[in-house]
Amino acid sequence: MSEFNNITLTNAGKIILAKAIAGKPLKFSRVVCGDGVAEYEDIKEIEELNHELYDLKIYSCEVISSQGIAKLEAVLDNKNIASSFYVREIGIFVEDPDTGEEILYGYGNFSEESDYMPLHGGIEDVEFFYKFYIAIDQAANITVNGLPGNLYVTQDELNNMFDESATVKEFWTRTDGDGRKFR
Repeated sequence: MSEFNNITLTNAGKIILAKAIAGKPLKFSRVVCGDGVAEYEDIKEIEELNHELYDLKIYSCEVISSQGIAKLEAVLDNKNIASSFYVREIGIFVEDPDTGEEILYGYGNFSEESDYMPLHGGIEDVEFFYKFYIAIDQAANITVNGLPGNLYVTQDELNNMFDESATVKEFWTRTDGDGRKFR
């Protein structure tokens, strides 16, 4: 799972954060990725990704109030992509509590450390799990569009749930088009 600590709060994001600190809700609307190369004079001034491609599925949001951050966890898979690409940029969008308009809250460009997402149809499906640490200061009313959604459990999380003597005998799964199956 990739962790991105260098998501920069945009100037528009700072305005939304000020509203949230004043008591309005801070509503994360979506996380998107693109393959754009960093072409900006001031990263805080941008309002959109250079080349937006796909939405990530947000599956977790944890507020760490002692540090003034929220940890968003999201997943990107290759099931519906049109062509292979490098995940070079990430955008975190929020909803303006006054206008309902979607605003680019945070942005990161990782040209040097980008992940390669292959086209679906290869040997196996590919999923990238990301953790984003985002400034929320003292905002108290944090929400996320799309939660609850799919449940994703990492191997480490699963291992921590059971001690070494535990045995999993059976479980239910569900995938797109697969229906619910007993395994």
